[in-house]
Amino acid sequence: MPGSFSKSALRGLITAAILAAVLAAGPSGADAKPAQAAKPRLTTSPTVFPAFSWKKRDYVVRCARSKNPRARIVVPRGWQARIAGSTFHARNFSHKLNSGESAGTWFSVRRKGSRKSRSFHIRCLPADFPAFRFSRYRSGGPRLMFAQIENEYAVFFDRHGVPVWWMKNVVPPLNPQVLPDGTISYLSLDTTGPRNLVSYVIRNLNGRLIRTILPAGGLLTDAHELRLLPNGNYLIGAFRQQNALDASAFGGSSHAVALSLQLQQLKPNGKLVWKWNSTGHIKLGESGRWWNNFTTNGEPYDLVHFNSADLDGNSLVMSFRHLDAVIKVSKKTGKIVWKLGGTNTPKNLKVLGDPLRTYPFGGQHDARLDNRGYLSVFDNGTNLNRPPRVVRYRIDQKTGTATLVSSFTDPRVQLSACCGSARRLPGGGWLVNWGGIGPTSDYGHYGLIGAYTGKGKPIFRLRVKGTHPYRVQPITGRYPQLGRLRNGMDTIDRNS
Repeated sequence: MPGSFSKSALRGLITAAILAAVLAAGPSGADAKPAQAAKPRLTTSPTVFPAFSWKKRDYVVRCARSKNPRARIVVPRGWQARIAGSTFHARNFSHKLNSGESAGTWFSVRRKGSRKSRSFHIRCLPADFPAFRFSRYRSGGPRLMFAQIENEYAVFFDRHGVPVWWMKNVVPPLNPQVLPDGTISYLSLDTTGPRNLVSYVIRNLNGRLIRTILPAGGLLTDAHELRLLPNGNYLIGAFRQQNALDASAFGGSSHAVALSLQLQQLKPNGKLVWKWNSTGHIKLGESGRWWNNFTTNGEPYDLVHFNSADLDGNSLVMSFRHLDAVIKVSKKTGKIVWKLGGTNTPKNLKVLGDPLRTYPFGGQHDARLDNRGYLSVFDNGTNLNRPPRVVRYRIDQKTGTATLVSSFTDPRVQLSACCGSARRLPGGGWLVNWGGIGPTSDYGHYGLIGAYTGKGKPIFRLRVKGTHPYRVQPITGRYPQLGRLRNGMDTIDRNS
């Protein structure tokens, strides 16, 4: 009959229809993936950073850009939500944020009938908090970073590039760090004495001042390093001034004024325990190419420019920018054990495996020696027409050699005039602050902090507008926990 089907054709059509329905419905049985149920969502005015995600707990908002900063919660069926201590709602709603310089607001969600909730935290950024950008390329990197940024802020950033704790200072808070005893330190201004002197302050996460560290003997603080030693003492650098120094052999004055280093070990009460002077151990000629700078700037000759110290048993490994060298010094004798880089002396290690072996460093920073004899250095390459690099050497004192085991650069960084740091992470990655990298057309002057794999592939980049950070510390252990940082931030906000 016209318009009719045979039984076999009808069975074929029915089979095809069933197959099409199955394919449209997707996989079933063990391979089935049920559609995800909708979860609560957050938006804010002004816009929250980062964009809301179920996996991210902390957010910031530039509240000063609005007279009425608000959060809006989208609550799907089967969920409840509340914000800022309000009652739980089973519908969409908005709520005013706790506004202020650094005020925080909680946002919690739970399924209907459940007492277990999931919380998120939104905090207002101060009006003068510098602009920043965060880009992630792969998983990994430290869970927290502690750095000094523009407008005198010491800041903890989390692994998503979110500021989670900050404190404003009267001077740039250089070298912020979490010390082994759980306190924090950074460079500050001591206003307790008759003179306003640059010092290091020791605080807790609530901002409470514990102590101030100043060099003994009335010397001025060298801002570059503070270390808390295992015995509870502090290691700090100080400037010694030399007058009537004869620098005529290097193109300078025969009655020059110069600065050298005195490294001091102090008890917590400020009593001097040990000191080491660079004068007498480092010769004037070791400043090498830097003499060209000393004779033109009209300032005291900064002979060595110390910038880091690291413990190695009963010795210290120190970096000196104006020597282009890292040296190891015995605390017991004060003598130099070895020297890596810079002008050639009898103590210089032979460099192996490095294409720059005849002159490996240029104004380097942040020399760190681990207990396996591996030395990491942030090599700025300053004024040597090459980009900065992160290098790691195996030091062998018996053979007097330093063998390059790894080196990498970032193609986005072509120069580094000063500063910077490179810290090796558990598992072999790195957290790098690239120092003074100069202006760019799209972001002006900015600092670039990056996490990298052991082979130098980028994990993330954090760009902060304005003055570059001096150094950045990765936080890889359990302390401080995010809850402690949030509570500390709340206390700082209440007391501000």
